[in-house]
Amino acid sequence: MKGFNEDRYYSKNPIMNYYFNKFMNEGIKLIGNESFILDFGCGESVLKKKLLDKKIVGYDINPELSDVKDYKKLKPDVIFCSNVFEHLTKEKLRRTLKNFIKMKPRYLVTIQPNEWLLFKLGGKLFRRKVYEEHILQRHEVYEEVSKYFKLITNKPILLWTIHVAKWEIK
Repeated sequence: MKGFNEDRYYSKNPIMNYYFNKFMNEGIKLIGNESFILDFGCGESVLKKKLLDKKIVGYDINPELSDVKDYKKLKPDVIFCSNVFEHLTKEKLRRTLKNFIKMKPRYLVTIQPNEWLLFKLGGKLFRRKVYEEHILQRHEVYEEVSKYFKLITNKPILLWTIHVAKWEIK
């Protein structure tokens, strides 16, 4: 998603802004009182802007957006992944999850779109083609994540178009 500026995109469209803030705020609730968070796939650092009282380190495939070069050297309490895993191949997702396990976070918080008709219709309605770049569907992501992490909470948001989940290491 090189060049996509999620923060600026959503602020232009009040409906998408509501949608984005709704699932981000639900994800933030799952962080709880943990103080050190890795925002994996941080993009425009929206999480850092929303949680000024927490230590948040952002990592993104785009080095210009990252706070660190190598996220694997961190020991966060929580790893936060919003709309990231669906862009990875299964092999890349497995490698990433294995790296997360070595980091020993207390929790993993994921926000995953649900690839079904309403999600795709919304994308067309708001002229968003990001879903066309998705490699994995939510059930495939959950299948891989569940090999390494135990699902604690899974909450569908806004007519099940996106799921917010909290996981712990098995």
